[in-house]
Amino acid sequence: MKKALVWANKVVDSQKEYWTYYLHAKIAAKNGDCKAARADAQQSLELAKQANDDAYIKNNERLMADCR
Repeated sequence: MKKALVWANKVVDSQKEYWTYYLHAKIAAKNGDCKAARADAQQSLELAKQANDDAYIKNNERLMADCR
């Protein structure tokens, strides 16, 4: 998972989109870093709301609820 996190960091650095923040949040959560996961999920949620993407809105809300 550490390699996945390194890759996700590069993706977020180059593309600051809601789906990249969500990917990074999921990987951080799997690594047990809920603080980073919640921060990325919050950023993703805000961008997903701007894009009216209900699926990502629900996914981010679920991730934030699961990772406390």
